[in-house]
Amino acid sequence: MHKRWLIFCLVLFTAAICSAQTPFASTIERTITRQTLTLPALSQRINQTAYKQIAGIFRPSPLTQLQRPLAGFTPEMRRQVFQVQSGPVARSSASAFALEIDGRVWGVTAGHVMNNIRISPHMVVQNGWGKILSAPIAQYYAANVKGSDVAIFEIPQELKPYISVLKPAEQTPLAQTVTQSPCFVKGNPLYLPAEDILFAGPHRILLRDQAHREMTGYCGSPVLADNKVIGVHVGAYSSQDMQLAAWNKLLGNISAKMPPPVHIATPIEQVVLLARDFTKELGEEAGVLLKVLGHPVVVLDPQDQLFSVQQLRDGFLKETIHIHPFTHFDRLEEFFDLQEGDILRITIISPKTLAQSQAIKIYNVDVSTGQVTKNL
Repeated sequence: MHKRWLIFCLVLFTAAICSAQTPFASTIERTITRQTLTLPALSQRINQTAYKQIAGIFRPSPLTQLQRPLAGFTPEMRRQVFQVQSGPVARSSASAFALEIDGRVWGVTAGHVMNNIRISPHMVVQNGWGKILSAPIAQYYAANVKGSDVAIFEIPQELKPYISVLKPAEQTPLAQTVTQSPCFVKGNPLYLPAEDILFAGPHRILLRDQAHREMTGYCGSPVLADNKVIGVHVGAYSSQDMQLAAWNKLLGNISAKMPPPVHIATPIEQVVLLARDFTKELGEEAGVLLKVLGHPVVVLDPQDQLFSVQQLRDGFLKETIHIHPFTHFDRLEEFFDLQEGDILRITIISPKTLAQSQAIKIYNVDVSTGQVTKNL
């Protein structure tokens, strides 16, 4: 009888583990791996996985996905995206959209866009008869331009009838997901019907550039998949930009081929965190938790910038990796060849404000023990 009861409990326990959420399972797997492998071997395995993920940059485009951008919008697209600019009349504008976060509606655009128009930010829409309407933006909140580079703002009440409110995706999309994006380029509507994801991480999403043209004004537009927003366009890299970037050595370790031009998006999760940081409704820090080998280091606020991660061995600097599109905030050990006793030094920069000058915060993490020391 006792034996049957023991077997029954064991089956229940096994089922519970199998049905647990992926993050919990991943934590157990990483813990077991850390206990069974030496640190150099574990570091090598981590890097192999990381390089395999970014190798998607070189994936050839399926011929079935080659679709040119389309000029003009459908009535639905015209409500999904609108423009922001400096003043009621301006020579240039950028894209924006409305997003529901925790039951509240926000306007969303790129952080550098809001920084450029901050003196007199205005929102511009077009009604069903083609008339242009504009109104001032009373309040906005922007993240670090060199960080997530996103911004949220209060939508003027009088313009709400002319827009559709989008919803954020619940999960980061997988590579090869095909996306759509209505946007404005030099003030004109343009629709990107089928840009596939080459890389998707918590810091950046890289999409295959199928426009192959100057895209001034498209920053701030939504990236859609299954009718939900997965990201915000914040820039682009030409093939030459990719080759000249400081982090290009990561791609060079995979292939000698020239990388393709890409469009850059910030995952929509970063916009959600920014909105929660502004409202403080959850009563907790609304930032990104930085981790090294599963050990928590510090919460990165939306206004701060993760500047670099440096590897020190026996007190000497061995390697420096600045933040790059492939950064995983919870896996800062990626792309370093680690040994027992190494230190990973994390540098965070806070922007200048009226209250304080630019601040630099440095955290040293012992990769063997996980002990975190803050440099004063």
